[in-house]
Amino acid sequence: MIQKIVLFLLGLLLALYTSNATACRYTVREIGYSRAYASPYQLLLPMPEGFPEASRNEAEKLCRTALGDANISARLAGRRELDSLLAAHSEPRAKENEALLISPRGRILRYRISLTLENWKSTLWDILDWACLSPVRKQINQRLTQSYCVVLLLPGRDSRENTLYQARAEQSIQEIKKIMPSLPKPVSQAPALLIIDQEQMRQEDLLLWSLECDTHSAHPRAAVIYGRARRLGPVLEQETFTEQNLLSLLALVGADCECGLDRSGILGLMLPSRWGGGLQQAVADELGFDVENPAVLMEMEQILSLNAPAPSGNAKAADMIAGYREELVELLSPPAAGYASEKPAPAARSLRSIFLITFLGIGGVLALAALGIHWKMKKRKQV
Repeated sequence: MIQKIVLFLLGLLLALYTSNATACRYTVREIGYSRAYASPYQLLLPMPEGFPEASRNEAEKLCRTALGDANISARLAGRRELDSLLAAHSEPRAKENEALLISPRGRILRYRISLTLENWKSTLWDILDWACLSPVRKQINQRLTQSYCVVLLLPGRDSRENTLYQARAEQSIQEIKKIMPSLPKPVSQAPALLIIDQEQMRQEDLLLWSLECDTHSAHPRAAVIYGRARRLGPVLEQETFTEQNLLSLLALVGADCECGLDRSGILGLMLPSRWGGGLQQAVADELGFDVENPAVLMEMEQILSLNAPAPSGNAKAADMIAGYREELVELLSPPAAGYASEKPAPAARSLRSIFLITFLGIGGVLALAALGIHWKMKKRKQV
């Protein structure tokens, strides 16, 4: 009996060790498609005076249905609640029929609507569409399922400057294409360059707000969007908009999440948008696994929790870029001559490693206990 127990434990330990040794690690891009650290946006809708309880229940049900595949939650709020929330953020009092969209970082965007007892249904649909859908956000989502990531280029007022910075973005994309085959998990599709014009920018106030951009900047800007419409790092502008900085961000998208990178800044804030089943299936087909699988999501969240708090938006752009570049030097540099074997990076242990160590301890205790019981039974027989 004791031999069977020991053999069972050894077999299970061997299976776990093999699984741990052959398990592929997740990249920043792959984890970016998950819902890890994805706090929702809050949409507060002004409740008309004398709004019936039945209509309120119907409106909130409509919100849940319309936003079921979006990273936004919506509800009706009274004037007093809206004013109290704005005061807490040092904002002026709400105007009549003004909705509030609040980002996970506490930033507020106001939106004027005419929500009355007579038109509340049609108006509600309009504002829900405004919050989670726009032509450019739809393009971004579609390209993210097919590409390494998206480089979003926002033009400035000077056409010559726009041409110069577009060339920088294109050159950075060409450089990352050379590096992509040597990344931990090669991706066949290069980053997509999406350029929006001044007219589109005027219609994309919510997109610019969610990127934490100044809507009236005179200079070109670039943002790296990856995974499930997450922004990686800061928006690049003027002195930070260089080929080297953009290349650093692009390389980080394909980096191994367990290669020693500081994960406190790599899980970027999501843009408010719908991410339906069609997009999710396209991602699963591209990656070869479903990031929404509970077991996969649990492992991703465990990996992230080992070495990082939730992302913070307080770091300066230059400091963030410098930190990313330092961490990526080893990733982007070719191995030294004569260096035959790669040293494993000082990464945090994966969930499988933790399971293995835990099971080794438990297995050892059980084996000792079994041996003790076997010894006592043998001693009794001798007596």
